[in-house]
Amino acid sequence: MRAFTSDRKAAICCLVCLVLLLAAGTVTAAESVNTGAVREKLLIIDTKTEHAVIVGERQFMVTAETRIYDTRGSQIPLIDLAVPCEAMVQYRLIMDKNPVVLRIQVKKLLPGASVSPLFHLREK
Repeated sequence: MRAFTSDRKAAICCLVCLVLLLAAGTVTAAESVNTGAVREKLLIIDTKTEHAVIVGERQFMVTAETRIYDTRGSQIPLIDLAVPCEAMVQYRLIMDKNPVVLRIQVKKLLPGASVSPLFHLREK
């Protein structure tokens, strides 16, 4: 009888440890998917698309949560962002994906800046 209780205690202990390890792995995996390093840099935004801004050859994704501010500090939609411009861009790096923009603060407009991406591309 005594061997049975010690075996049951060992089995319960192993089961509890296994559940805790699986729960910790799930939390760690969820955190790595949803988070990434947040950076803030002064960048030159060359052009834009419907859902992104282009810096050099790199695409930065713009989401519904992205906040964009003009040179006066007024919040504007992406469609009203004049490019090319120099802006302080706060973004989240996510492994194997394009960075996601959290905030854009336009510092100055560059020569030829326009709100229309097609107009800007035709001039190049």
